[in-house]
Amino acid sequence: MQFQGSSTNFPRTSGTKRDATMKSNGRFHELDDVDRDSVERLIRIIDLFRTLDARMPSSYIRAFLAVCLKPGAGPTDYAKDMGTIQPIMSRLLLEIGKKARERDEGLGLVDRQASPESLRNQEYYLTPKGRHLLSQILNTIGDKPSNGSN
Repeated sequence: MQFQGSSTNFPRTSGTKRDATMKSNGRFHELDDVDRDSVERLIRIIDLFRTLDARMPSSYIRAFLAVCLKPGAGPTDYAKDMGTIQPIMSRLLLEIGKKARERDEGLGLVDRQASPESLRNQEYYLTPKGRHLLSQILNTIGDKPSNGSN
């Protein structure tokens, strides 16, 4: 599934933008220790998702993170945030929900309920499994650098 555009409307984390610091070593460049640690953390986060489904598309990860950032929203809101359209977002939410479209079971990371304002609208929230995954992700982000430097 392709998303329209490459940027999202999600709020950016505070902090300054910086280029990766590379050490030149002849033909290639190595990351400095801080950037290497960041990349290793990202790999560990991706691996957390891959324990749920070894072939998980990045669009499922983005949909999960959208619900983390904005619990209680619906597919139309998430679609705007992700730069896609509502039907695609609805399919993504089904796949990471309790019951998938083309499988008996979804990933069980989010659940939906009818909006109190309108029974036609659905609101999405993390399930206990989704909250546990988010906790693992946040713990991975907060890990101390593996090489002992800060």
